[in-house]
Amino acid sequence: MEGIPLKECTYACDGKELTLIDVKTDPPEITGRGLEPVVEEWLVECNKCKRQFTIRCKIRYVDGKRWDTMVSILDDHGNDLGWLGNY
Repeated sequence: MEGIPLKECTYACDGKELTLIDVKTDPPEITGRGLEPVVEEWLVECNKCKRQFTIRCKIRYVDGKRWDTMVSILDDHGNDLGWLGNY
């Protein structure tokens, strides 16, 4: 499976270009044993309106291999704006 790029701002500005600010992963490493949930938070900024938002990926690994990923969007205040999809 390939990742699906987010191509526009989540706010009403209709910006089409985003800049990656930071990526946080918790826990930072997987052990490769059993079911391991990992949360990645991708902080991005819209180049048009300059507002930031977070793409939160909840990834499940089974024996070191990615099983699935659930993606949601958080606004610049940490409010959950909704589910983007499963991949």
